[in-house]
Amino acid sequence: MDPNEWGPILIVGVGFGLLALLVTAIWFSRSLQRQQERDHAERMKALEMGFYVPPHESPWPRTIACVSIGGIVPLGTFVCAAWMTSLTVPESIQATVWGLTFMVSTMAVGCATSLASRLPRSSDRVKETAATGKPPAFDPESFEAISAYSNRGGRG
Repeated sequence: MDPNEWGPILIVGVGFGLLALLVTAIWFSRSLQRQQERDHAERMKALEMGFYVPPHESPWPRTIACVSIGGIVPLGTFVCAAWMTSLTVPESIQATVWGLTFMVSTMAVGCATSLASRLPRSSDRVKETAATGKPPAFDPESFEAISAYSNRGGRG
C-alpha cells in the first residue's frame, strides 16, 4: 500500500481507540457511582440497626504529605543549593552544599516512598480496631481509678 492511503485507516483506527476509551471511562464512572451508592446504603442500614459505623477516612491528607516530602523537599533543597552556588563562595563549600543536598533529597524520597507503600494498609487498621470493639490503648478511666486509690492512701 502507498503511504498516502494510510491516512483514512489511521483516522478510523484512532477514532475506534478514542471510542473504546470513552466507553471504558463511562463504564468505570458508572461502576464507581454504583459502588458508592451501595456503600452509602450499607452505612445507612447499619446506622438504622444501631451498629457503630466508623467515619469514612480520606487517604488524600496522607497522600499530600507523601508528595510534599518526596517532591517539594528535594526541589527546595536543589533550589537552595543552586542559589548558594550562584553566590561567590569557595568551591569546597559548594561541594559540601551539593553533597548535603543530595543526601537530604535522597532521604526525603526514600521516606516518601516508604510512607506511600504503607498508605493502602493504614486505613485497614482503623477498620480492624472498630470491628474488634477493644478499648483504646489509653483509657482515662483506668488512670482515674488508680489516682483515686492512691489518694486514699492505698486503702480499698
